[in-house]
Amino acid sequence: MAFDLAQAMANDTAVLHLKSAQGEPLTTKDAAGEDQPVTVTLYGPGSKQYQQAQMAAQRRVMVLMKKGKGDKRTPDERREDVAVLLADLTAGFTNLEYMGLQGRELAVAVYSEAKLGYIADQVNVFASDWANFTNGEQPA
Repeated sequence: MAFDLAQAMANDTAVLHLKSAQGEPLTTKDAAGEDQPVTVTLYGPGSKQYQQAQMAAQRRVMVLMKKGKGDKRTPDERREDVAVLLADLTAGFTNLEYMGLQGRELAVAVYSEAKLGYIADQVNVFASDWANFTNGEQPA
């Protein structure tokens, strides 16, 4: 019997439980005082959103090159570019508040803040790993 490759397709999204800079899982208390995870749902490498985000990032670099700037971005400009890319890969956050923002504005603000760089780093690594977007089981 042949292996049915359709059973091994990656999911479009996956959930990352965010960690503190010290590596501890971030949690918040709900109304009943129970710990709730702070998570981000991300689009994975097989999703249209991921592919569109990568294309948009490449276009931004190409625009810089056409202007003769090459890749002479400042560290702040680079961080902002990464923040935009990661925001494009973010479907949403759960149990996270920052500056009263929501949606894409929240994502860009979180990923742009240098002092929260450990969050952008986690998201960047997680989103690029195909294994995070599979069920982790070898199909029978």
